[in-house]
Amino acid sequence: MKNEIYFRRLRENTEIKPFDCDSSELNGFLFDDAKIHQKQLVASTYLLVDKSRTVAYWSYLNDKIIVKDTGDSYEKFIERITSKLGIEIKAKEYKSIPTVKIGRLGVDKEYTHSGVGSQIIEYTKQLFSSERSSSGCRFITVDAFKESIPFYRKNEFEFMSGRDRKSETRQMYCDLLQM
Repeated sequence: MKNEIYFRRLRENTEIKPFDCDSSELNGFLFDDAKIHQKQLVASTYLLVDKSRTVAYWSYLNDKIIVKDTGDSYEKFIERITSKLGIEIKAKEYKSIPTVKIGRLGVDKEYTHSGVGSQIIEYTKQLFSSERSSSGCRFITVDAFKESIPFYRKNEFEFMSGRDRKSETRQMYCDLLQM
């Protein structure tokens, strides 16, 4: 049985407990950059911790989906993004749609396949689709590492376009009202 898990927002004086998700980039962000990003108001980081470890962390930042993200075609932008708004879009009325971005999401290797990552995604969906949300956004976006794509697909994320198919990361999005 796992320890009790607690939710914490990262602060300047927060002690970061041991964490290893087998990704030097994600590990490095938590230990080297997260507090700096927090202080500079670039991203807000949240932690799940138990008595001895950081179970998982994730960061939110503001983002937007623009026409270029869907392949430089306004028609594709309408087809993939603005059509989901459920209203008739006048020519070039929307050039961007506000989103919240999950900048980083890491789960400690001791908790891999425990469902913690999917619970974080579900929490994010509920938080930003709620009437109490302090920011207007319609979508969640991520730049998913190739090895994380199956996780995001399982959690209802779609590819923004095919133009980044050969990149190390893929732009993906999830519609908050299609849950």
